[in-house]
Amino acid sequence: MKFLIKVLIFFIPCSFVNGADLSFMDAVNEIVKRDPRISIDRTQIETQKTIVLAKKTSFLPTVNITAYEAKNLTANSDTTFVGGGLDLNLYRFGYNYYDLKSEQYALQSYHAQKNTSRLKIEQEGASKLIRAIHQKSQVDIIKKIIGMKEKSVSVAKSRYKRGLAPKSEVSKALIDLDNAHSNLNDAKRTLISYLAAVKVLLGHQNVVFKWPMLNFILNDAPGRILQKELQLGKRPDYQQALHNIESANYQRRKARSLLLPSFDFDLDRSLTETASGRTWASTATISITIPIFDGLTNYASYKTAKNEVRKLRYSLKRNVRILKSDFESARDIFKTSVEDVKKRQQTLNLSRVLYETNFKKFRQGRISINELNWDQDRLFRSESLWAKAVQSAHLNLVDLCQNFSMALKHCLEI
Repeated sequence: MKFLIKVLIFFIPCSFVNGADLSFMDAVNEIVKRDPRISIDRTQIETQKTIVLAKKTSFLPTVNITAYEAKNLTANSDTTFVGGGLDLNLYRFGYNYYDLKSEQYALQSYHAQKNTSRLKIEQEGASKLIRAIHQKSQVDIIKKIIGMKEKSVSVAKSRYKRGLAPKSEVSKALIDLDNAHSNLNDAKRTLISYLAAVKVLLGHQNVVFKWPMLNFILNDAPGRILQKELQLGKRPDYQQALHNIESANYQRRKARSLLLPSFDFDLDRSLTETASGRTWASTATISITIPIFDGLTNYASYKTAKNEVRKLRYSLKRNVRILKSDFESARDIFKTSVEDVKKRQQTLNLSRVLYETNFKKFRQGRISINELNWDQDRLFRSESLWAKAVQSAHLNLVDLCQNFSMALKHCLEI
């Protein structure tokens, strides 16, 4: 008995964990965590941190030690040399500072890139989940229609047995039922492909396939989100563009400093030991290097860096126009999609009432199976169009949140 209890204690939690379906938001968060692009961005950030650290130490002097032992085979004498040197850049017109600042802005750019990747991955994952939910709803709609057609077959057979309807009514009902089953199989095959895409992202398919944001869409929440204005400064892709411009601008300044003189300080001390004795030597040097002609290499580097800054600024100006246009389009599209959902809901309710009324007439023998089939097809189209409108509203809401550069969870809290 005790052994049985221990086995139950072990297996019940495992079964609960393995069988638990993730909510839509939990599934989206899991997709973001599993995507390797986030790890790639983190690796780039760590690499850039190392580069920034190296640039900081460039302000410090470089120290070197040289030691060797030489043997003169002709004179049969040995020479031992040990020396050390210290090199310090006194002034290079900001070369090291500009180099450091450029890499620091590049580091900030990588951080912004990681945030952009996170939002993009969230959008892609949410969109695939929504499409899978829509296909699952299509399967459920067809199953519902099949249930209705099965009732039609039952009523047609009952009326035929009582001599109230011809046999052709039963045959028509059976054909309609068989066609509905064929549609169901097609929908199931399509659903399998969508679920496979979800499994690639999550590693499993244990997700609650229900419309996650339907209440948000049908309530007054869309009005609040539609009133929110675009804030470019909070978009990570816009921030990344600004950081890239600053990084390139410091590269330009760095390239310009190579056209100017540089001042350096060198300190060397050495010990030379020969057969005749030891000799100490110390040398301190302050030097100035003036670039005269290097084949225009440094000038070309400066002009290239300068043009790169211009190119990035023009690109940002163009992208800002696109971002504003995309935001306005996304907001207008979401607004129309919300209106479409509400309109489709009214049409669906009317279609359901008409079907229930005409099904009662069919049972009473007041309409034929063909007339009832028209009502079933009308209801099926209304259900399908409603589901399609809901899918579009979900996808458009995700797209609008992406334009706000907000995580979906935070976007829904507006």
